Amino acid sequence: FTYGFTAWNGSFFDCDVVRQGYELNVKPVVRKGGCRPFSLFSSDRENIILESVKLAEDGSGDVIIRMYESKKAGVTAQIRMDFDAFGLSISGAALCDMTEQERETLSVKDKKVSLEFKAFEIKSLRVKLCRE
Repeated sequence: FTYGFTAWNGSFFDCDVVRQGYELNVKPVVRKGGCRPFSLFSSDRENIILESVKLAEDGSGDVIIRMYESKKAGVTAQIRMDFDAFGLSISGAALCDMTEQERETLSVKDKKVSLEFKAFEIKSLRVKLCRE
């Protein structure tokens, strides 16, 4: 059983309580070995949580990213995707439903897509990859 308390000054939007909750409840996976640091995905908005990353269920090799807005604040976010560490590049991206069916093709520019989120909205992104 684990619990934590936190306090902050200011608005809920400006606090990092959601991040603290993840740090408390999601333990990092550690393996022997080494590599240079890299990030496959990132958001320019603190309130957009990139919840999970997985391969598409259809065996296509596409990557599915599930994310959500965490602080009841609609925002436009830039999601950065970088697969250079694996010798892969992005050939396309689309919003998809929870069954991973594409619903809206997105424009990828400089390894980024722009997404508009409503308060607490969940989005799934399907990323198509190709060898460089």
